[in-house]
Amino acid sequence: MVKGKKLIYAVLAISIALQGNVVNAKEVELSVTNKSDVQMTREELQEFYDVDSLCEKYGADNEKLTEAIFDGIHSNKFSPFTNLECSKISEGGPIVSLEGSERTLIAYNQDSTIYLETGNPCASGVYPYVGCVAVHRKSSTDKSPIIPFGIIIHYEDDSVNINHMNYESFVVEDTGDAKFTRSTYWTDVYAGANNADNREFAKNYGVRKVSISW
Repeated sequence: MVKGKKLIYAVLAISIALQGNVVNAKEVELSVTNKSDVQMTREELQEFYDVDSLCEKYGADNEKLTEAIFDGIHSNKFSPFTNLECSKISEGGPIVSLEGSERTLIAYNQDSTIYLETGNPCASGVYPYVGCVAVHRKSSTDKSPIIPFGIIIHYEDDSVNINHMNYESFVVEDTGDAKFTRSTYWTDVYAGANNADNREFAKNYGVRKVSISW
């Protein structure tokens, strides 16, 4: 009878210990879930931002995209797709002169990405505002923009929804992509503060193909 009681106590003790582990595991899982992305490790960010799916979609390197996201969260500029090499992104299309239109040129199938607040003025000298974009420099040595500052770029049959407002036209105010990773007439759309909601928006936006005219 004593042996039987000891066996029961032992089973109860194991059961309580297991329950305790389950509770602890849930608490650990909950604490990770409740973290902001600023507090997450690179490994946690990979899951939180579903980096595997993004890499599959764009043909990007997992480690490079994770690092770009991590750096963007912990720096003054979040734009993980600006310099990211993507093997599944097609090359930009041709640039064509327009006749009988107030716009003179149209460039087809160009990359479009999102960038967030940097805390610094644009290359034009003004501070970024929703409704402005960055474009390439003319070259690595010529820092002037490939499309002049102040020119209004129009997204043909497309728009960007920023904070529940659709933007179809953007003013060139900035330059970026010093590595010239994106298409020739790439546009980097400014979408506001570098906060969690906007980072999620920029991640979901990714790299889109648009045709632009100016």
